Amino acid sequence: MPTKKKKRSRARAISAEPAPRNIRRKFPEVTKIIDADGPIQVRVTPADCDGATTQDPNHCALARAAMREYRADAAIIGMSTSYLIFSKKKLAVRYQTSQAVQRELVSFDRHHDFEPGSYIMQPKRPSRRFGADAYTRHDPRPRHDAEQRGQTVHHTARVRTLMHN
Repeated sequence: MPTKKKKRSRARAISAEPAPRNIRRKFPEVTKIIDADGPIQVRVTPADCDGATTQDPNHCALARAAMREYRADAAIIGMSTSYLIFSKKKLAVRYQTSQAVQRELVSFDRHHDFEPGSYIMQPKRPSRRFGADAYTRHDPRPRHDAEQRGQTVHHTARVRTLMHN
């Protein structure tokens, strides 16, 4: 008796680690986080911009557009990582936030100005995907944080953050 072939998913590498704290807290029903396989294009409209909230990763213009276009239950758009949440599937799909989106997020969080248009959200690069080997340095010296070395570290002010303690 012939068996049916399963369709290949657009996402892969199921997380063996627990979901990040911000995902667990806001969406306790999510049990799996997977890395996206391919990029997605999100079209932000003026209506998405008008109803958006600054410094809120769940209700910015791009989050509203992504939920509308991909029928996601929620979206979390961070400065480096973004997630589309599908509650019924108990699933979150992880994307890399592109530099163009990062610049728009800074502009939006500071001045409530998000330019309508098309934006691309890329999958995480292979070295940053779930299950990838950790980067190992060939330098035997211990690593020190820049702040410990006395270097000035710049943190962008007045922009969203995903980690709230």
